[in-house]
Amino acid sequence: MDQINNPLLNIRFDEDPIDSVAEEKINRLVSRLAEEGVEIDAKVAEYFKDPAFFNSLPASIRDDENALSSYLQNSSKFDDIVSPERNRAPSKEGKGLLGVSVVISDGVHADGRQRRVEEGYMVQPDYLSKIDIDPTKVLVFRVTQPSDIPKPEYYWTTDLFETKRGLQREIRPEHRQTSVILVSSLDAILKNGGLIQDVNDDNGMSFRQIGIKGFDQKNCVAIIKNNNE
Repeated sequence: MDQINNPLLNIRFDEDPIDSVAEEKINRLVSRLAEEGVEIDAKVAEYFKDPAFFNSLPASIRDDENALSSYLQNSSKFDDIVSPERNRAPSKEGKGLLGVSVVISDGVHADGRQRRVEEGYMVQPDYLSKIDIDPTKVLVFRVTQPSDIPKPEYYWTTDLFETKRGLQREIRPEHRQTSVILVSSLDAILKNGGLIQDVNDDNGMSFRQIGIKGFDQKNCVAIIKNNNE
């Protein structure tokens, strides 16, 4: 994997700057795919145009139209199934995205406090292959503090803008100043014991890792810095 490219852009998470290079590249790619009969979800196209996100991508994705197209298409396909899968009855037979209910009662906060008991329907990754979605190319996001050593990163979402503009009550201002947005894949975060659907769904789908192992930020697809200087 290429070394993660973290451009030192003076872009706050809550700003919406314009980057003509990113916008033109994604617009051109979306138009080409439309001509091939592939429609890209507007929300997904919007965050791919976001300069903080786009310029954080390694060159192996950002400058390779096939690689960029794969992430764009699979993230869009997943976004398209979020609403219908939420409304579908959970299935134990792998007939839908969400399966059995799982209770998570272990794990502690960074300050040593016991975490609350959490329950949710387990994500069934085998279902994604049945509907032609590659979880290695579905992007997920998390706001956290940078770390050189693996630490728990339990909660993720497919909604980039929730991590940029939301979570105001969850993240204290002094922590937000130093925070970063991790960009990973659905496949990567599934590898810590699987995932349950989290209760904090917004415009995407949110997840809670079932396992309590640490997550190595060096394995991210990209990291978006919050440079407020």
